[in-house]
Amino acid sequence: MFTWNSTKANPGPNRTPSQDSPANRKRTVLIGTAVSVEQLHHILKCVEQPPFVVGCLLPAIAVNQAKVPLPILGSFDELGESIAHHVLEQALVSLPMAMAPQIAKLGQIGRAHV
Repeated sequence: MFTWNSTKANPGPNRTPSQDSPANRKRTVLIGTAVSVEQLHHILKCVEQPPFVVGCLLPAIAVNQAKVPLPILGSFDELGESIAHHVLEQALVSLPMAMAPQIAKLGQIGRAHV
C-alpha cells in the first residue's frame, strides 16, 4: 500500500461529511491484475470503514479487455496522472512478487507525486 497526503481532498471547514460519505474516506486507487483488483474490491466492501475507491489501474495489455466492477483509470504507467486528476490519497497494490520491479516503480511514481 502506498499513501500520501493531499490537501485537495480535504472537505473544507464548512462541510461536515458523514462518516460513510466519500468526502470522509481516503480516495483510493486499486492497482493490480483484473482478478486481483476484483478480489481486493470485494474484500474492501467487507471492511468496517472502507476507503472510497475511485477506480483501478491495470497492466497495459488488460486495460481494453478487462471486466472489473470499477472504473478503469488506465494502465500502471498512468499512476502519476491519475493521482493528480482524481485527487488520489492512496494506492492499494495487489500484484505477485514476480512483479517486484513494477511494484517498486509504482512506489517511486507515488512518492514523486507527494
